[in-house]
Amino acid sequence: MPQQIEMLKSLYTLFLSDNNLVGSLPISIGNLSNLYEFRLYNNKILGSIPKEIGMLSSLDQLSLSNNSLTGEIPASIRNLTKVHKLYLSDNNFYGSIPQEIGRMRSLTDLELAKANLTDLIHDSIGNLKRLSYLYLLCNKLSRFIPSSIGNLTNLIELLLQDNKLHGSIPWELGKLRSILDLRLFNNRLSGFIPTEMNNLTRLQVFLLFENYLIDQLPQQVCLDGVLENFTIHNNYFTGPIPKSLKNCTNLYRVRLEHNQLTGMYLKI
Repeated sequence: MPQQIEMLKSLYTLFLSDNNLVGSLPISIGNLSNLYEFRLYNNKILGSIPKEIGMLSSLDQLSLSNNSLTGEIPASIRNLTKVHKLYLSDNNFYGSIPQEIGRMRSLTDLELAKANLTDLIHDSIGNLKRLSYLYLLCNKLSRFIPSSIGNLTNLIELLLQDNKLHGSIPWELGKLRSILDLRLFNNRLSGFIPTEMNNLTRLQVFLLFENYLIDQLPQQVCLDGVLENFTIHNNYFTGPIPKSLKNCTNLYRVRLEHNQLTGMYLKI
């Protein structure tokens, strides 16, 4: 991107996605104070996101996914308080999700998948109470799932799969009554599924496979009959198969193998 872009001070939308653009983001990008939407995804942009990105105080959507961005996500991103949609997936960042992202309280969509992010998910994520979509999959996130995610009661999709998260599933996830798609598979989660998960009556996709989970499955997992994909193989679950599965007339995938389930085979 040319440094001279700073001359376009009245620019409202800047759509450059799906090209073969190379180079880095110029620090002069911060001078585009009227910019409302900035889309640069699917290019070959290198280098780090300049801290001057935080000067785009009018920005509503920032889409930088599928580039070759490196470095840390700048803490100045906290100043983008009007942004509703932040897409930074498929890059090669360094470090963790900045704690300051919890100040972006207008966010409805936060996508940081396949971004090489490490360390923990900060409790501040629970401040983003307008979030509908939270995609943190395919990173190197470790430690625990913060209980503050239970504050995100507008969540429709929560995708945390393919990380290194450990510890138990927080019972506060049972407060996410609007959620349709919950994916926690291929982590290092242990302990049991909290009974509060029975509250997730709108759940259509529930994927927990490849963890170290124990004890019984939630027996009311399909009480309202909307579940479509229930995949929990390669854990250490015991006890009976939930009888409520017979209510799920839209089920297209059930995988329960490689557990320690007992009782009679359930005729669905």
